Amino acid sequence: MNLQRFKQCIHISTLALTAFSSIAYAEKPADRKNIYDIANQDLSSALRQVGKQSGREIIAPSEALDGKIAPTLQGTFSADEAIKFLLRGSGLVAEFRDDIVLIRGRETPSGEVASRQTGNDTAIIVTGSRIRGASIASPVTVRTRRDMQEAGQYSFGDVIRSIPQNFNGGQGPTIASGAENFGSSNVNSGTALNLRGLGQDATLTLVNGKRLAYNSIRQAVDITEIPIAAVERLEIVADGASALYGSDAVGGVANVILRKDYDGLTTTARFGAATEGGYVQKQLTAVAGQTWANGGFIITGDLANSGAILARQRAYTQGFDGSYTLYPDMQYRGAVLSGHQQISSNITANFDALYSVRRSNDMQYPLNPETSATFYGYINDQRTRSYTLSPGLALTIGSDWKATVNGVYGNELSSGYSEFYLDGEQNYASISRFKNSTKVVEVGAEGPLMTLPGGAIGLAAGGGYRRLDLDQLTQTVGFAPTISLASQDSYAVYGELFVPLVSQSMDIEGFNSLSFSGAVRHEKYNGLKTVTTPKAGIVYAPIDGIELKASWGKSFKTPALFQLFRDQPAVLAPMSLLTTGYPASANFLYLYGGNRSLRPEKATTWTTTAKWSPKFLEGSYLEISYFHIAYRDRVAEPFRLSQAFLPEYAEYITYAPTNAEMDAAIARSAAGLINYSDAAFDPAQVVALIDDRYVNATSQTIQGIDGSFQLHFARTDYGSIDLTGSVTYLRSRQKLAPGQDAVPLAGTIYRPPHWRANMGAVWRNGDLALGTFVNYIGSVKDNISTPILKVDDQATVDFSATYAIPKDGTALGNIEASLAISNFLNDAPARLRPYSFGVAPYDSVNQSPLGRTISLTIAKHW
Repeated sequence: MNLQRFKQCIHISTLALTAFSSIAYAEKPADRKNIYDIANQDLSSALRQVGKQSGREIIAPSEALDGKIAPTLQGTFSADEAIKFLLRGSGLVAEFRDDIVLIRGRETPSGEVASRQTGNDTAIIVTGSRIRGASIASPVTVRTRRDMQEAGQYSFGDVIRSIPQNFNGGQGPTIASGAENFGSSNVNSGTALNLRGLGQDATLTLVNGKRLAYNSIRQAVDITEIPIAAVERLEIVADGASALYGSDAVGGVANVILRKDYDGLTTTARFGAATEGGYVQKQLTAVAGQTWANGGFIITGDLANSGAILARQRAYTQGFDGSYTLYPDMQYRGAVLSGHQQISSNITANFDALYSVRRSNDMQYPLNPETSATFYGYINDQRTRSYTLSPGLALTIGSDWKATVNGVYGNELSSGYSEFYLDGEQNYASISRFKNSTKVVEVGAEGPLMTLPGGAIGLAAGGGYRRLDLDQLTQTVGFAPTISLASQDSYAVYGELFVPLVSQSMDIEGFNSLSFSGAVRHEKYNGLKTVTTPKAGIVYAPIDGIELKASWGKSFKTPALFQLFRDQPAVLAPMSLLTTGYPASANFLYLYGGNRSLRPEKATTWTTTAKWSPKFLEGSYLEISYFHIAYRDRVAEPFRLSQAFLPEYAEYITYAPTNAEMDAAIARSAAGLINYSDAAFDPAQVVALIDDRYVNATSQTIQGIDGSFQLHFARTDYGSIDLTGSVTYLRSRQKLAPGQDAVPLAGTIYRPPHWRANMGAVWRNGDLALGTFVNYIGSVKDNISTPILKVDDQATVDFSATYAIPKDGTALGNIEASLAISNFLNDAPARLRPYSFGVAPYDSVNQSPLGRTISLTIAKHW
C-alpha cells in the first residue's frame, strides 16, 4: 500500500462536537443518560447525532463507515451505550477513552446483500411501554424477519405456530372436523394469535402499535394477512397489557413492526410441496423502496397459492373419502405500503396501508370411504378481503418531548358459501357474510419530566376514540336472510410513568439499576360499564448482567359485538324432547343468542422474571418467568340444551313463566316465535322458559413457566453460531358456571398441551447460513374416550440453508438462494379414537397434517 493510499485510509472525520444540556448534577458526557430517537440510517449520520446530543467526541476512519447502516435507536442511554448499540453487526469496534471514542477495525461482510442482512436486525423494543427506553417488567419475545427466514418460515401462520406461548386453537386452516365442539374450527383459513390458550379474542394484535379490523365473527385479528417481506420484526408481550392498550390484551399483545426504509428492488420466487402429496406452494414477492434526505417509502406485494391436502394423500385418514379436505386450497394476494416524510424541522408525517384478499375451498364430513362430500357432506367456499389505512403525525417538542396523532380506518369482509349434499343431491345451501370495520383516532405525548440521579423520569399520556361496526348476514338459500347490524363507541384516556431510581453510574453496591413503572387506562363504552385497568412493574439488577422483574396488572376484554347484538330467537318445542313427567301437550320456550346485558371480561395477571445476560458471551441470555392469570366473567352460552334441567343450571330456568315474561322473550326475536311444537302457541301449555343466551359465567385460572435462552458465539474464522430455545409449561382450569367444579383445560385433547418447546441452531459464515430447529408439542389426554387415552407427543425437525451470491456485475450476482425442509423426519400426527363419525383421527388443533415439506426460494436484489 503506497503512502497516498495509506493517508486516504486513515483520513479522519470528526463526527461531532460538544453540545451540553443542563443536568441536575455534575456528570461526564460518557456517563450522562439522554433520550435518543434515531431512525434507521447510515452509521455515520447516526453516530454524528449521538455525538451532538451527548457531547461525546467520536472519531472514525471515513472508509470504515462507508456503506454501514445503523439500526433504529430509541430509549434512554449513556453515550457509550448508544454507540455500542449502533455498532452491533457492523464489524467495527469502539475504544472508549476519557476524552474521545475511537472507532476502528472492519470485518467486511459479504457485499451488498450482507449489508442488507445486518442493517436492520436489531432495534429497541417498543412493545410493552409507550415510553422510549423504559425498562419493561414483562418478558418480551422478538422474532425478526431474518429469524423467520432462517427458520424456513414464509407466512405468519408458520411463525406463530412455532412460538410455545401461543396455542394453535381457535381459527386456523389446519383445523379439521371434530374440534368445533371445543372452540376451534376453520371458518375462512385465517390465523390469529392465541396466547396462553385464552382465545384468539383475548390476544391483541397491532401493526406499528395500531389496531386493525377484526376477522370474521371472532373478535381477533388475522395476522396472516400481512406478508412477512413487509415486516421488520414481531414483538410479543405474553402478559396482560390493557393498562397500555385497552381491550383484548388479556393473554398479551403482539406488535408487528413494519419495515420503514429500503432502497432498491428485491424480487422473490418460491416453490414448495409436501413429499406425501398436496400443499403445493407457489409464491411471488416484490419489495421496492426509496429513501431521501427527509423521508422514504417501501412497498411490498405478495402473491401466494397453496394446494389442498386430501384424505387420500395421508395414510392415517384412509378411512375417509379421498376428497375429504385436511388442508384447504388457498389463494392469497397482499400488499403493504409504508412511508414517512419530514414536513418541517419538528413534524414528520407517516402512513401505513395494508390490503389483502384470500380465497379458500374445502370439502368436509363424508361419513365413510364409500361416499364423497358431493354425496353426503359439505363443500365450502370462503373469501376474505381486508384493508387498513393509517396516517399519523409525529411532533417533536423541544429536545426531548414527542407528541403523536394517529388515525386508523380498517375494513374486513369475510363471506362464505356452503353446500350440503344428501344422497347425492344438494339438500340446502347457505350464505354467510361478516363485515367488520374499525375507526380509531389517538393522540399522545411522551417525554422526560425531570432528571434523577438514576436517569430521566419518563411520562406518557394520551387518549383516543374507537368505533367498531359489524354487519352480519346469514341465510339459507330459499329463505329470508337474518341480518344483524351492531356498533360500539369507546373513549379512553391513559397515563404511564417510568421512574429510574438507580443507575449503574451511581456506583451503589448491590444496585446496578432499579426502576419502577406504572400505568393506568380508563375506558368508557356505550352500553357497557366503564373500565379502569392499572399495571405496575419493577426491574431490579443487583449486578450488571442479572435482572429480576415483576409485574402486576388488571386486563379486560369487551364482549364481541355478535355476543351483544346477535338475534335472540325464541323457540317453542315439546318438553318431551328434554325430560319426562310432563303431559304430552307441555312445551318449553327456549331463548338463545345475544345479550345486551353482558359485562366486560376481566383478569388479574402477574409475572415474575429472572434474566441472566453473561458479559463474557455478548448477545447471550437465559430467562425464566412464572405467570398467573385469574380470568373471570368470561362470556359463554351456559349449557347445551340437552343439559338444561341439570341442577347446576337451575338459575337459567323460569318455571310457569308469566305471559309478560313470554311476550318479552318473543319480542326480542327478530323472527318472532319459532314454533317447533305440534300445536298452535298456547301460553298455558308453556311450563318452562329456558334462557340460554350468552352470559358472564365462566372463570379460568391459568399459570405456568416460560423459559428462553440464546447463546451467541461471535464471529471467528469458522463463522458465528447462535443457539436459541424457548419452552412453556402451562396449566389451566375452567369453571363453566358458578358452583361447578373446575375442570382441566391444558393437557386435554383439542386444548393446549402442558408442554411446548422450540429449539434452534444457526451457523453463519460469510455468504452461507445453515439452520436446524426442533419443535416439540407435548402429549394430551383424550378425555372424550372411555377409558381416557393418551395422545402421544410430537417432535419435528426443520432444516434451512441460505447462500448469498455477492454483487459481481453479472446476472447471477446479488442473489440469495434458500432451501427449507420442514418436518424432515416426516413425523405423522398421533392417532386418536374419533368420538363421532366424520371426526378426523388426530388432534388437528395441536398437530398438523402437512408432513414433510420442501421449498426453494430465490431472491434477486436489483
